Amino acid sequence: MEIGKQLLLTASMYLCIPILLSIAIVQSPAQGKDSPRIIMDGYDIRLKRNGMGGLAESEYIYYFDRTSRSLKKFSEKYRGVSSKVSPRGSYVSFFGTDRADTKLFENGRMNRNLKLFILRMSGEDYKSFEIKPASYQWSPMEDRIAFLTPGESGEMATYPRITATWILDIKTGEKQKISDVGYELHWAAFDGNIYFSNPTQVYRYNSADGKIGLTPYKDLHFSDDGHYYISLKPESPFRLYVRATNEEITPAFESTVKKYMAIHSPHRTYDETSVRWFRGNQLVFWDDEMEQSYIFDVDRAAIIDSAAGSFIAPLDDGRNNTLIIEKGQIKVRTHGTGKND
Repeated sequence: MEIGKQLLLTASMYLCIPILLSIAIVQSPAQGKDSPRIIMDGYDIRLKRNGMGGLAESEYIYYFDRTSRSLKKFSEKYRGVSSKVSPRGSYVSFFGTDRADTKLFENGRMNRNLKLFILRMSGEDYKSFEIKPASYQWSPMEDRIAFLTPGESGEMATYPRITATWILDIKTGEKQKISDVGYELHWAAFDGNIYFSNPTQVYRYNSADGKIGLTPYKDLHFSDDGHYYISLKPESPFRLYVRATNEEITPAFESTVKKYMAIHSPHRTYDETSVRWFRGNQLVFWDDEMEQSYIFDVDRAAIIDSAAGSFIAPLDDGRNNTLIIEKGQIKVRTHGTGKND
């Protein structure tokens, strides 16, 4: 498999349950030391492939409890998938249900009768909205949500059946359609604008004046500060770019990774890996069986850590530590030591 093909894009990732849930882990800014800052779906494929299959059968949303170093249910009331933490850490959102007779999935796809639920970080109910499951993104100010609308044909979200991009005001419930284009979606923290695309072009919606313009970008998977972006087209290999110049810098990444894997993971090849943004300008990538994962620092053009298992999320503990799943256990990996705490 070519790099990036396992991590499908927003329009197509709702076709395949394991792919969708393998990226449903997010992190909020620091709050109290015991607050549930890392949220993950119980279906996450990394749980299944790292010895935690019992938990992975669950339809609930989980959080990482720092005191017990374990995963605990975020809510007993709701079952759900596609969970996200709002950028400032105030809310947890997901597509789900509170009805025992409603299935989360039908024929391998998310049930289109699910609602978008928003809970406070405490687990208290906040709002729910009648939005059919598809890709969605929080605004940096966490007052709005951008989302794509799935088609009406009964198929779940393949282009061009995803037909439009919308904005939802979570306080008023007002919905605003901003474009009839809708394939991928990203609400950028670095400039506050919404980027959306069709399979060949990326557009920018200016949040200040509501104007839409065509961009020169190949894709819209930006790093947090917007300095870089990655292209993850299903039909082509992974690519890495400098956003300001649109210069491709994939070769530096590719050569470093290939050399490292030849020494440390000789039984795996570069073409059997997938990739996503992790912390700042760092990429995490892993082999198809999720037996080994690596962190690549783009600024330094170097691999700075690797582990048996899966890197899950950065910990906002001020020490740059990370959460990993290794051999059926959730562990904290101490930054710079190559050891688990």
